[in-house]
Amino acid sequence: MRSKISSGVFMQLSIRKKMLMLGAICFISMLATFAIFYYNNLQGSQKIAQTTKNLINKEIDIKVELLTKSMAIALGDLIKDVDDEKEKIKIIATAIENFRFEEDQSGYTFLSIKKQPSKPILLEKT
Repeated sequence: MRSKISSGVFMQLSIRKKMLMLGAICFISMLATFAIFYYNNLQGSQKIAQTTKNLINKEIDIKVELLTKSMAIALGDLIKDVDDEKEKIKIIATAIENFRFEEDQSGYTFLSIKKQPSKPILLEKT
C-alpha cells in the first residue's frame, strides 16, 4: 500500500506544475551534463598541453645532446695533432667564436676550463 502523503501531494499538483517540475529536472540534468563535459574537456586540454610540453622538452634535450657530442668530436679532431695546451684553447676558441644555432641565433657553444667564461677575452686569463 502506498503512502497517502507522498502520492497525495504529487497527485494534488496541477498538470502545469508537474510539467514545470519535469522541465526543471531536465534543465538541471542538462546543466550537470554540460558541467561534466566542460570539466572533462578542460582536464583533457591540460593533459594534452603537458604531454606536448614534455615531448618538446625531450626533443630539445636530444638536440642539445647531439649538438654537444658532434661539436666535441669535431673539436677533438681539430686539435688532435696539437701538443701545446694554450694553442689548443686558442684553436677551439677561434672555431666556436662565431658559431650560433637556432633560427634566432640564440644558441651558442662555449669553452669551459674549470670555469665558464662568458666572453672569449676571459679565455686568456684562465
